[in-house]
Amino acid sequence: MSLLHPRSLERQLILRLAALFLGATALAVVALFYQTYTVAESLSEQNLIERAQALARAVDDGAAGSTLALPSELAAAYQAPLGTSLFAVRDRNGDVIAASDAAIRAFAAAQPPADPEPKFFRLR
Repeated sequence: MSLLHPRSLERQLILRLAALFLGATALAVVALFYQTYTVAESLSEQNLIERAQALARAVDDGAAGSTLALPSELAAAYQAPLGTSLFAVRDRNGDVIAASDAAIRAFAAAQPPADPEPKFFRLR
């Protein structure tokens, strides 16, 4: 008797239920991974928005022009090794006020003027 062609009704039922269970489990795992990825991406974007707002609050629009005065906790976060946290702040004219390093300053200066809506991108 072959396992793929069982003769008894009980074995046929067991094989069909096992196949159904495996299929449903695979779909549930895929859905869980997709949901986890979506939530992680959303939290990442929200974290970026919060950091951008903190940087915006640290900009001082003085008579001599705009300057960035980072509070100590923000400065410490952006001085992490390996450049894991980078920033560039531009004024309304698109000029770079401050950046985390010279390469980011050059990158930001070469970008087109900002839109009213935030845009996210990843450096590779």
